[in-house]
Amino acid sequence: MWNELTETESLELLARKNFAHLGCVLEDNSPYVIPVNYVLRDGSVYIHSLEGTKLAALRKNRNACVQVEDIRSPYKWESAIAFGAFEELGESEERSEALEDLLVHFRTLTPVEGLEAERGSAEEPVVFRVTIKRLTGVSES
Repeated sequence: MWNELTETESLELLARKNFAHLGCVLEDNSPYVIPVNYVLRDGSVYIHSLEGTKLAALRKNRNACVQVEDIRSPYKWESAIAFGAFEELGESEERSEALEDLLVHFRTLTPVEGLEAERGSAEEPVVFRVTIKRLTGVSES
């Protein structure tokens, strides 16, 4: 049976997970979705990334969403989407704390960052947040 999650249930699902899909809009207005690791802090989803397509898109259009799911079987699952606005974090205490939280949860680098580090050209990761403005969720049980 399909059910709508409350905002609280959607937020709890987002808090339980650490892997999601980030959705944004490319310059040609086509959608772009990419898997990301994240931490949830104070009503925002914090993510780190190297320069690339998603950051270029988010800098041009700040609208973003973060979708997360908990799939236990084809007939028992939950999904939530957090809609919000992208904000890149410059050098600040907030950036340092967010990056520390991310590194606590994800001790190893992503494959791309690991490859860059091996080549000796590791970039400093960009840290950003998606401030949640609206949450929706559904479940099947």
